[in-house]
Amino acid sequence: AGEQQKLIVLASIIATPRILLLDEPFSLLDDDNKNILIKSLQALNSKGLTIIITDSQTSPLKQIDHKLIEIPFQIERKGIPIDFAEVETSTSPILLNGDVGYEKTLFTADFEFSSHGLHLITGPNGSGKTLILKTLVGITSIKHGEVMVPDLLYLDQDNFNFFYRKSVSEEWDNHYKMPVWIKDIASEHPYTLSEGEQKRLALEICFRTDRGLVLDEPSKSLDLEGNNWLIQELRKQLASKLIVIASNDQKFIQGISDSATKIWELPNSTGKQKK
Repeated sequence: AGEQQKLIVLASIIATPRILLLDEPFSLLDDDNKNILIKSLQALNSKGLTIIITDSQTSPLKQIDHKLIEIPFQIERKGIPIDFAEVETSTSPILLNGDVGYEKTLFTADFEFSSHGLHLITGPNGSGKTLILKTLVGITSIKHGEVMVPDLLYLDQDNFNFFYRKSVSEEWDNHYKMPVWIKDIASEHPYTLSEGEQKRLALEICFRTDRGLVLDEPSKSLDLEGNNWLIQELRKQLASKLIVIASNDQKFIQGISDSATKIWELPNSTGKQKK
């Protein structure tokens, strides 16, 4: 997904627009690619291109902005009803050993997970983090080897793939008390929420299941408050369930790494245990 993000941004720049509009351009990029994008935008701006960026990450914006506007309030909006077919969450696979990937990008993965605790997979864009998660939950089949993991709930980077009902209240399990902030948006369709709201709603739902969790870039689109909430919630969950996370968000990784059972680095598309 990080590579796709780079390609999309590059295509937008090559199109030589009069004004460049970028929505959360840093959200899926590792630190090296963030710095490359920042330098590119600085160069384009110095040549007279107007660039407008919206992002929940303020640190990269402070490096390139001429004018930074923070919006402290929630914009009022009306829900848009959208109908789409219900889909089943893919489940299947504590053990992943074998060759994963596609025809020309196979690599050997060797991961062993405990029945509970946090297993953190890190690495730069294109190193295979998402591919490993999709293999764990059966979306991508393993080419050679075996996958044995209990029933897992998968939350990928694209929030839209998680929601399939017509309102937030329908997505919520009524066996659990609804947080106040969710009550305020209960009548809205999940697709009308901001990316940050969608991500937090999806995570709130995940944290109320007894199933193990596989989370791909869970801090994506979360602001500082949301990121701190995510770290606190993960620490509450670790004793009772297996949680596998893929992330290249260094602030998030630093905040949660002391609670990790294992940390796996994928520097060159190969699984390497760090902790």
